[in-house]
Amino acid sequence: MRRDLARILIADDDAAFCEVACVALTEEGYLPHAVRTHEAALDALQHDAWSLVVLVSLGSTPGASFKAMLARLSAVAGNTPFLLATGWKVEADIADRVAAVVRKPFDLDEFLEVVRDLVAAANARGLMDGSNQAARGTRRDPLDFET
Repeated sequence: MRRDLARILIADDDAAFCEVACVALTEEGYLPHAVRTHEAALDALQHDAWSLVVLVSLGSTPGASFKAMLARLSAVAGNTPFLLATGWKVEADIADRVAAVVRKPFDLDEFLEVVRDLVAAANARGLMDGSNQAARGTRRDPLDFET
């Protein structure tokens, strides 16, 4: 499958990271879209099909509230893999719920390599055809942040 068909949802409250990630992912041929809150991520997952979800801890430690949020997102996302980017220590039960963890601060090339690997793995498992979501997505402006 062509990379430009891989839709990537980025959930992070840091606008600068979202902008850098969206530009880099677009240059790689992906269709990224950034949201700034957990609620916007949940809404996006409920209404569109995604190939990968990049979660950043959104200003909170990945503790109990993060676990609850991850459980809510996972319930809606179906088989869509999650990439967690965080500078916090990740507990085993959280690490078990995500496809990969990238430690912050990270090199952009490292981040892109992990994204490529996860998208390729999802493609190999047939998860990128949108069948894991009820709704089909439309191309969104990647930097039109939803809050």
